[in-house]
Amino acid sequence: MVQINFDVNFIIFFFIENEVEFTQKLKDVEVTEKEIAQFDCEINKIQSHKGEHFPVTWFKRLPDGNDEKLYKNSRIEMNTLNKKVILKINNSSLEDAGIYICKVGNAKTKAHLTVNEIPVVFKIPLSDQHGKEGQSATFECVINRLDIKKVKWYLNNE
Repeated sequence: MVQINFDVNFIIFFFIENEVEFTQKLKDVEVTEKEIAQFDCEINKIQSHKGEHFPVTWFKRLPDGNDEKLYKNSRIEMNTLNKKVILKINNSSLEDAGIYICKVGNAKTKAHLTVNEIPVVFKIPLSDQHGKEGQSATFECVINRLDIKKVKWYLNNE
């Protein structure tokens, strides 16, 4: 009878890659119309062990609860600087208000954007007019906003 002994040495390496996760989550942002609204967050890594960059996707939650994917355009900028992920909304409007979501891999974070209306300010207020009964009087004032189309005039607060 022949006896054969096998001496096998081998090592098995298991590489378990950590999921991408947010090290800094989005925070709520509040701006006034026409200002730049910027969301910033940070992830723990920008690429997989294979060297593939994790895709970053931005969404805005619609009133019906669905999330609408955002795309770069003349007002919306999306950037990744190292591990920092940025969404910038230029020339913000009241319609931009809502919940914004950043998704990287299986991780996501969300925050709320509040857009406040530009207050109406009288650049040139009304001034008193003097005249005789039966004569015409012209009252003028100038406000800071060109988009105001409807104006109400009152006499003695009525």
